[in-house]
Amino acid sequence: MPKKRWRQSAGLHGASVVVEEARYGGNVRLAAYDRTISGTRRQSLGFPVRSPSGKLITEAVKAAKARAAEVSAAIAGGRAPRGQVTVGDLFALFRREHVSTLSGKHRHETETALALLSNVLGSRFPVSSISAWEWSAIARKRMTGEIDVRGRPVADPAGRRAVGPRTATKTLKVLRTALRFGTGYPTRDGGFLLDADPTRELKYPKPRNIRRPVADDYVYERLVEVANRVPIDRYSRERSYLRELLTLAAHTGRRIGAIVALQWSDWHPDGGRYGLLRWRADSDKQDTEWWAPVMSEVREAIEAHRTRVPGLGAAWMFPAPRARGSHIRVDVTRGWLLRAEEFARLEHVPGFGWHAFRRGWATKRKHHALPDVAAAGGWTDLKTLRDVYQAADPERIEAAVLEAAPLRIARSGG
Repeated sequence: MPKKRWRQSAGLHGASVVVEEARYGGNVRLAAYDRTISGTRRQSLGFPVRSPSGKLITEAVKAAKARAAEVSAAIAGGRAPRGQVTVGDLFALFRREHVSTLSGKHRHETETALALLSNVLGSRFPVSSISAWEWSAIARKRMTGEIDVRGRPVADPAGRRAVGPRTATKTLKVLRTALRFGTGYPTRDGGFLLDADPTRELKYPKPRNIRRPVADDYVYERLVEVANRVPIDRYSRERSYLRELLTLAAHTGRRIGAIVALQWSDWHPDGGRYGLLRWRADSDKQDTEWWAPVMSEVREAIEAHRTRVPGLGAAWMFPAPRARGSHIRVDVTRGWLLRAEEFARLEHVPGFGWHAFRRGWATKRKHHALPDVAAAGGWTDLKTLRDVYQAADPERIEAAVLEAAPLRIARSGG
């Protein structure tokens, strides 16, 4: 049987502090409730309360209990020094107060990023000590594949999976979001958990050559022509949902992840001129629910699709053929898109995928007010919509050059 460790409580009622052996015969430590983080902090006193033979040392026991009583009195009087906030402290609060409110894919991605950051930085690392060195190290190790998606070291170079700057940036954005959460989290003493975000001046890694292909009408029409030739999987001759997905992607501007997650309860054919689609928060990247009208092409595609895949309520519009209760996966639809490019004899453009249709949808609507386009297509950040999704097009570039108004400059007499 293991030997029982020494442990006692000392101090005032309501602010008692536990003093205990970290291990049998080892140094003793204090365990006190910290109101700043709403959790328990532990601190070693640096001396044992036992002799090498295992007998308790009276003077050492008295000293440990006296120190615990001092800390207890300080807590009761509101004079306890504020402890240094660690990565573990911050992430625990961030998970409880913020991450728990997220849903679906966004919550999973945030939890995965926090696991990576905890493994790389260490849960006991002081938040105030995060600097450009740690920031760069996280990005470098992620982009070179030295660590995996959860921050675990990958020793074998052959097993390393390098990622791009955008993937590394997603992880760093979670870190910055957590830090900014800390700067606004109030404590009982009237202050905030963190005085400042130590990464506020640091930049995210940028890709050298940004590829943002835009799907134009020609590419869309060629892909639609061959869409029915793409089978739903390699075991069946049944056609895929590619034709319907292309129609929704090109005419709603929505992300493919939100499209494949549509349920029949999200389709409201009696709303608006041609119907309304509800884009649920649990399938939205920004955790926002949207209601948007649709074009006649979308209505026709959905109603025709209903005859093939009938359903009610929470039934998926695009169910997986061999996974009951699930919708078709995004990676499967990417394979369909590549297969259709081959059938259409289109040269694959690096970076071309479902997002090209989202860019095309936004670019076609540059003449509309940004807030209206954002609400219809599901953007919360107007700057991102304008700078990332609305691409320049040749016709408008030429118009900007040729359609110049007369210029009249008033000149003062001399």
